[in-house]
Amino acid sequence: MLKCSTQIIVIVVIAGLSSTAVVVAERPVSRDSRETLAQVLRLEVDGGVANRAELLQGVLGSSKRDAPAHWQSGQVRTHAGWVAYDQQPTSDKLLALRSEYRQRRSDAAESFAERLKLADWCRTHRLWDQERAHLVEALEIQPTSEAVRRRLGYRMIGGIWLSPQQLEMLKEEQQTRAVALNRWQPRILKIRTGLSSRSERRRQKAETELAAITDPEAVYAMEQMFFRGQEPEELAATRTFGKMTVYQAAHALVDVAIAANNSRVRDAAIEELQDKPRKQSVPELLGRLTLPIETEIEASYRNGSAFIRQVYYREQQYQKRALVVESTIDYIGPKDMNGASSRRLAEDISRRQKEMTRQINAQAQKDNARIYTVLAAISESDVSNSPQKWWAWWNSEQDTEVSEKPVDLSYNQNYFSFDQSYQQYTQTTECFQAGTPVWTDEGFVAIEKIRAGDRVLSKNIETGELMYKPVLRPTQRTPQELKTILLQEGESLVCTGGHPFWHSGHGWTMAKNLAAGNVLHTVIGSQKVAAISGGTAEKVHNLVVADFHTYFVGRGMVLSHDNAIREPTNAIVPGLMREELTAR
Repeated sequence: MLKCSTQIIVIVVIAGLSSTAVVVAERPVSRDSRETLAQVLRLEVDGGVANRAELLQGVLGSSKRDAPAHWQSGQVRTHAGWVAYDQQPTSDKLLALRSEYRQRRSDAAESFAERLKLADWCRTHRLWDQERAHLVEALEIQPTSEAVRRRLGYRMIGGIWLSPQQLEMLKEEQQTRAVALNRWQPRILKIRTGLSSRSERRRQKAETELAAITDPEAVYAMEQMFFRGQEPEELAATRTFGKMTVYQAAHALVDVAIAANNSRVRDAAIEELQDKPRKQSVPELLGRLTLPIETEIEASYRNGSAFIRQVYYREQQYQKRALVVESTIDYIGPKDMNGASSRRLAEDISRRQKEMTRQINAQAQKDNARIYTVLAAISESDVSNSPQKWWAWWNSEQDTEVSEKPVDLSYNQNYFSFDQSYQQYTQTTECFQAGTPVWTDEGFVAIEKIRAGDRVLSKNIETGELMYKPVLRPTQRTPQELKTILLQEGESLVCTGGHPFWHSGHGWTMAKNLAAGNVLHTVIGSQKVAAISGGTAEKVHNLVVADFHTYFVGRGMVLSHDNAIREPTNAIVPGLMREELTAR
């Protein structure tokens, strides 16, 4: 008999409310911090509130539910309790430790051993954020290091290394979907039954109930329960997705526009997408475009055994994916049969994998064709139908230039596997000019002087949480044409046109799309744009910040995105979701 120690792996790519008025708000009767906070953030959307600090001061408590009010007041939690972001506890011992750390960092060579040695020193001295930053540096130098991955909290799931952040996201997504189905399934089922009723009154009632749904949690349940081949149901759900403002609805429309079997339903989804903001749908569409899988298969035979190396390669929008499968086929049986049997099995494996690749590429070609149709309709652009052309079009639209794509390498040998996807970001190139001040845990530092391991003040867009986070990598770009943003208090920020700032009420907005009167989120409130003008061409700089991917720039502490791909969000102000705004 034959024993085959291999894994046959299939690569599947799944792939405005604004006003310029600044008001003074009355102190609410309720001391509930969440209610007061929501009021303050809604006022920010409308132009700001002059007595913001006063409103928040009255509801700053010590319970966990009061934390968002502390964050929006510009406070961070420390071992000593809540303190203002610019009043971090310090001591002579801490200052001496930081000084020694900077010296060791400066002396350390750019090698795996030196980065690991520096991380070890940081761990010994309980500099956890700095340890993390230098472990990431070490992993970039030697991506196959299992020991470093484990120190960073990675876990092997299904033959793939996943970071703690990815694991948390998967857990949250599973929980969210389970809760959504449990909550919405009975109601959706009732509506679905009503839509197919012979009674016109019941059908109209069901359509009205369906159209009234705005909860993003309902989107997943609707996708699961409505798209089963019944055209009236699918069209009704598609229209509802079109009325919803949350990004989940736009992503659902992308699914329908690409995957629905009914062409009328696909056309309806495309029509609804045309009214959606491009930033909700275009990145999702481009992320699903793929180039064909390229394969290389080598086989060798020795002493009755067969060794097969199969390499699968595919380029996507922001990364190149490669899978290496090494299979060893050993024969257990009569010696006069072992060589021929091993060879036959090896040839059979090779044929099956080639056929599998052909089928995957054929399906990808069909999917790409539908994606091209959707992109052409919603972009109104004349772009040649190739993934590279559409990716380049979007980069031009966003005024960005994607750097060298990282290689996501999976390697399988005798059931041992590791995934070389240490980079959970792909660098874009939105940047600031040298000299732009960035707030760190040691005060303002010019952006070009910040190094991996320095800690910058960062904000979570979904929750509003304010924390110091380590810089994982500073970046720089050759001279680029710049934009100058003049703020209402007289400060100017000079950056590339594609650099995103948080425009309250609208989300991440590129500098070139800002206008006078727009409200930008800051660490303790907001500040208006006074004017936008052109700038000179200069060498520019950016950062990659852990977890939240944000930092504050300028003396006015304006919230800025880092050098990573922006994630979709329903927030209109950090900590305030879009659906909450409709409650006023």
